Amino acid sequence: MRATLHQLLPAVLALAVLAPARAAAQRVELGAATGLTLPPVSQFERSPWYAPSTPALVGRTEPGWRFALHARFWMRRQVGVEGLVSRWSPKRTVALVSDPPGTGQHGATTLTSFAVRAAWRFGDLRHRHGELALGPALTHLAGEGYSSDEFGQFRLSRRSEWGVSAAAAVVIPANRRIAVRGGADVFTYRVHMAPVQQMIDRAPLQLEWFFNLGVFARVR
Repeated sequence: MRATLHQLLPAVLALAVLAPARAAAQRVELGAATGLTLPPVSQFERSPWYAPSTPALVGRTEPGWRFALHARFWMRRQVGVEGLVSRWSPKRTVALVSDPPGTGQHGATTLTSFAVRAAWRFGDLRHRHGELALGPALTHLAGEGYSSDEFGQFRLSRRSEWGVSAAAAVVIPANRRIAVRGGADVFTYRVHMAPVQQMIDRAPLQLEWFFNLGVFARVR
């Protein structure tokens, strides 16, 4: 995964470096978006050494509201680079598999993601059109749910994880400078748990689906 990400980042940045000078920075846009984030899989599963295929404890990140800020540089009419920072404060839950939903230990967290993505636009830019984006992302996990003594046996061995971020969206221009964007972003990463004796951990690939609506303004 790390090798792939290290290959991805130069490829994304090369779009800015290799573009002809006459095509540089045709348009600069700033935007903000908000929406619901849904993590569909558990964050980790912990099993006793004598029954590794039978999870005894499951950790989850609960759904929550997320905010994001975008800066986009369109070097060509339909190709550009996007910088993105997003933040949300979900609860982290750790519960026995036998517990009913909603029970277990709960702790507040703050997750911040940074991404640099190549971006493409499709269709007539004067009217409704589509957008795609893809690039590496770094997610930092903080808050009581990762640091309190109550969660001491479920701490992470590191707090920042590399992954990939992607997006698909529809953009509707309101005028020459303002546009409304609605779409779905996804942030992927995998946590690393601090080891506990006689226990085996499994950390599924996290898929944070961010369904959002935002406004973008052309500033150049």
